[in-house]
Amino acid sequence: MDAEMIKNMQADIMSGWKIERNFRNSDTCGMEINMDDMERMDKVEKLREKTGVTYEDAKAALDACGWDMLDAVVYLEKLGKVKAPEETHYSTQAPNPPMTQYAQQYRDYQNTQSSADKKTFSDYINAFFRWCADTLRKGNENYLCAEKTGSQMIRLPITVFVILLVVGFWPVVIVMLIGLFMGFRYSIQGKDIKDSTVDSVNDFMDKAADKADDIREDIFNGGNNSDR
Repeated sequence: MDAEMIKNMQADIMSGWKIERNFRNSDTCGMEINMDDMERMDKVEKLREKTGVTYEDAKAALDACGWDMLDAVVYLEKLGKVKAPEETHYSTQAPNPPMTQYAQQYRDYQNTQSSADKKTFSDYINAFFRWCADTLRKGNENYLCAEKTGSQMIRLPITVFVILLVVGFWPVVIVMLIGLFMGFRYSIQGKDIKDSTVDSVNDFMDKAADKADDIREDIFNGGNNSDR
């Protein structure tokens, strides 16, 4: 066998070895590609099970985060696809001691104030009607009294007196003035009369009655002196 034939045989052998190596490398690359696809599909399924999102959302999140599971979960949380887990705080400090009676009362007061600030329109309506009912009750239980020579002549509920003032203010005022000059004294009496304003009104009516008595006496004394 000459040298040229041996050289050709060696070339054929080397060519066949390269073809076989290339074929093996192509199979290996295909296997690696297939293995990558399987691994990614497995991550998509795991992400779906963990978060409950759709296949498309899980794949898009992994693809956007370089197929990192943790980053993909955070990515989905930012998009609002997944509810973020509630934070749990741990502390090595001892629990707070029980509140004192003053602290408890202060907290109750704050809760009362906050609830009072949240009144609705119906609450205001109910409060108004309660005020009207309480005012009407006090008006029926307290009276405008007219006395003469120590005897009580008239005992009129405040509610009725107010209605008379509304209906005919001037006639009522004129009648009361005439009563003063006839020796009547007016006062407000009742079990709820504990207000300084009511005391001031009674003092004013007493002074008005004293003034009317003085005027009446001056008129009578003047008439008597003229007769003499």
